[in-house]
Amino acid sequence: MAAIDFTEIPPPTFGSARDEWELFIRDLLELLGFRIEVDPDRGTDGGRDIVAIEVRNGIAGTTEIRWLVSCKHNAHSGESVKPSDEPDIYDRVKTHGCNGFLGAYSTLPSSGLAGKLNAPNLEFETLAYDRARIEGFLLSSPKGVELARRYFPNSIRQWEVENPEPARLFRDSVELKCEACGNDLLSQGSTGLLQVVRSRTSPDC
Repeated sequence: MAAIDFTEIPPPTFGSARDEWELFIRDLLELLGFRIEVDPDRGTDGGRDIVAIEVRNGIAGTTEIRWLVSCKHNAHSGESVKPSDEPDIYDRVKTHGCNGFLGAYSTLPSSGLAGKLNAPNLEFETLAYDRARIEGFLLSSPKGVELARRYFPNSIRQWEVENPEPARLFRDSVELKCEACGNDLLSQGSTGLLQVVRSRTSPDC
């Protein structure tokens, strides 16, 4: 069952918060390590919501992927993102000087759109961040949870009730090693009985 209710972000059709999904995706991409070159704005954008740069470091050098990011927030209707919602992807990517297309969706791409994005011999890279992948990004790190708390406070409040953190009784990890085998007797993988043996002749007895 999904932990995050994406309808906490208002629909993009009206109201002062109609840009909230795009702003959230901008912040998420920054969290993931992208560099934002073009921020969300209002007005005619030529099919571009955000332009984000991904830097890949490899043995042969550094490569930059310039992603055209398209944000579609259909969580309130529950409808998938269809090919008609993403027209002329090739032209949009080339017009904005990009070499990658990234769809950021609060639902799922339809099978038709998925086939379009995964078509062989495309001249550019494609990515689709659907609701499950986005939730996974948010809940996999403390910074992700903090970002989710800003945009989905009710969902995170409930998630934290259902997934409480274990109490930290010690500032640092504590080890208790066996003299015979050297294993840490307090680690989760250790099994068996724990005994303390003291000499009867010890003055401390």
